[in-house]
Amino acid sequence: MGQLVPRFVFGGVNGHAIYSALFGAGLGLAIEVEKGRWVRKTLLVVGGALLAVSAHGMSNGFGPTALVMLMSIFSIDPGLLSVGEVWWLSAAKVAMTTGWAYLILAYLLVRSGNAELEVIKTEFREETEPTVLVGELPLIEAEGMWRMRRMPGVSRRLSVRLVRRQNRVGFRRGHLRHDGRSVDGDGALERLRREVAFIRGRGFDPKPGSDHGE
Repeated sequence: MGQLVPRFVFGGVNGHAIYSALFGAGLGLAIEVEKGRWVRKTLLVVGGALLAVSAHGMSNGFGPTALVMLMSIFSIDPGLLSVGEVWWLSAAKVAMTTGWAYLILAYLLVRSGNAELEVIKTEFREETEPTVLVGELPLIEAEGMWRMRRMPGVSRRLSVRLVRRQNRVGFRRGHLRHDGRSVDGDGALERLRREVAFIRGRGFDPKPGSDHGE
């Protein structure tokens, strides 16, 4: 228990998971950078790696000191720790040593969500029926990061299917533009548009195992 609780103090979203997330965030940001800006791409990747190394180093280097300090302040006997005390001490240690990493990742998560919403809203202004109906544009413009839009006149399940597939159309358009390619004549984009039309017309998935039925 003394090993299990500290390693999974936040359900496993701590320790090496956070270090990997920091490096992954650097990679993700580098991918978003326009082609040709290799210096910026490199700095983002290196920056993500340095943040991961720093978080790991602070946890290993200052973690034991933080635990001793906490037990001293709260007069906790290390030989008589309960499961609750082990969890509390582990959580406090994580907050003291790598809490800053959680703040960085939370900021990047919000930034990423807002960026995705902006891509969808921008691309859908140029998308036509049946992918996006005129009456759906106000719903798309008003959508926030924490709540998926609900299409009127259809069941909740069908609305979720439709919105997910619509969003894939928007992301595909955004990726094409990011890479400097035209949105006209792209086979993958046309296939996604046909899938949106299929969902509108029939409301179920012809391909078992795809995400229409999620």
